[in-house]
Amino acid sequence: MLGGVILDNKILAGLDMLATHSFYDPRHRVTWDAMRNLQSAGQPIDVVTLEAEVARMGKLDALGGMAFFGEIAMRCPTPDNVLAYARIIRDHALIRESALTGARMVERAYDWEYSADEFLGEHLADIQRIEREYREANEKLPIITIEDTLDENERLARTPIFETPFPELNKALGFGGLLGGQVYYLAGGTGFGKTSWIATVVRAHAEAGRPALIAFWEMFGGYYTARMSAPILGVPATQILRGHVERRSISNVFSAMPGSIEMLDSPSMSVLRRTVERTIRLGRGAPLIVVDYIQLLGEKVMATMQRPDPRVAAGMASAGLRALAKETGCAIIAVSAAGRSASKDLNKDVRKHPPRDLIAASRESGSIEFDGAGVIVLSMLDEMDGDEHIATMTVAKARFGMTCHIDSRFGGHSGGWREIGRVQKVTTIDSKRDDGSFRQEILAAIKKAGGIASKNKISKLIGRNKTSVLSEVDVMIDAGIVISTSGGISVAQVVPEVVPALLQTAMLESQ
Repeated sequence: MLGGVILDNKILAGLDMLATHSFYDPRHRVTWDAMRNLQSAGQPIDVVTLEAEVARMGKLDALGGMAFFGEIAMRCPTPDNVLAYARIIRDHALIRESALTGARMVERAYDWEYSADEFLGEHLADIQRIEREYREANEKLPIITIEDTLDENERLARTPIFETPFPELNKALGFGGLLGGQVYYLAGGTGFGKTSWIATVVRAHAEAGRPALIAFWEMFGGYYTARMSAPILGVPATQILRGHVERRSISNVFSAMPGSIEMLDSPSMSVLRRTVERTIRLGRGAPLIVVDYIQLLGEKVMATMQRPDPRVAAGMASAGLRALAKETGCAIIAVSAAGRSASKDLNKDVRKHPPRDLIAASRESGSIEFDGAGVIVLSMLDEMDGDEHIATMTVAKARFGMTCHIDSRFGGHSGGWREIGRVQKVTTIDSKRDDGSFRQEILAAIKKAGGIASKNKISKLIGRNKTSVLSEVDVMIDAGIVISTSGGISVAQVVPEVVPALLQTAMLESQ
């Protein structure tokens, strides 16, 4: 095949099915890389140019010089059959990689400490990945035309919308509810009503005749049943949990729901996927999925990693959910538990601050940093209205809609959430107009910290409210005055005399 490319360079453009690792012989791998380099540079490919390129790569002696290229050119009967030769190489590579995967399965089987379902699921995923990589559809470049995008828009128009029982929330999300094929994150501190919110949404979904699936790792199934049935029966969930309500009464609540509710106790990602595919295969349609909560799914992923890494595992869990939503058309609510310090911020009246500030307050939860179609943050005050908490549902991010605070109430005799109106997005933090001194303080703090500092460090250095600093730094990033790096916030690389002009422009815009 390589000899055929030397005889007819145009053939190389049709060999995208192959990669460097498709070749077994290291000499052939080097030759393939050299050919691709010459192609990228617009250079001809023959024994002379190949020798020069491989010499530049420092690997000519290992190949045996120009004689090697002359030999492979002589081995090709005709360049007309190169595509057939390439398929043989691809097939051998497929078999070789499958054999290596099988060897890994045997090796891991002796030390596997988890369920057989998880073992099978983890390694079936490897086989499916190999199959996807080498299937015929991958022989062409993944170029998307305008016509392809229009076809995709038509498919998206048929994607189901998963309405929530909260009308104002549905409006804010942009499509009248949760969009199928997307992942939405639900964040909130301990005791902020996340489970009750889930129960309210899932119950309404089932009552509308649609399937729902709750995957949990910490609670137990009866807890969700109690939360869903308590408002209908008009009793506290604790009475149901303690057996003070007849089982028949609870069963009647769920028998009246045409949609089915299923639960999974501590599933792996592969088990979750297979359950969703089974639901669709049975003709029930794409389910609404609740993952309670995503950090624990990340721990499940990490338990099977040879080199456990919490951040990598959390990223894999989040990416797995996005892939599952996209491939099946389901909508996923990934619940995230906010940490202790974030809970303090969420226990204030968040309606006085821009919704985006709540993302920063919830970021320590470990999942909010991952991308999703929306982020919904639950918060509440210590203040009560009768036996209900004054609470807020904040749409802190909406890829297809708008950010806003939604006035709510949580609690009461039997628990549950209800809307009572919307508070629009707050655009300013302080009532006083900033004269630019705030930004000067931030720039001075960054300089004092040695040119780079975290947002928390900046807050401590200037002694201002943390929420105000987070919001102002975000605005300064958008304006190009500072930049965000992995190490913290630093001053943008601009000519010094331009900085005052940027500040003056920002002041005029704010006025």
